[in-house]
Amino acid sequence: MARLNEEFTQIAALPEIRERLSTLGLAAQSGTPQQLGDLIRTETEKVARIVKEAGVKFE
Repeated sequence: MARLNEEFTQIAALPEIRERLSTLGLAAQSGTPQQLGDLIRTETEKVARIVKEAGVKFE
């Protein structure tokens, strides 16, 4: 997992990749696999709370 993270970090640092992401309104952000897991968990909890408060029903 560490090697894959290193490879993605190097690729995301390439100027052509950063430029392409920028044209899509995105920005590369590097971190550890643990940080990514924490971010996904936090964002999932936030969205779940919003959906519940809005009373959204899924079919």
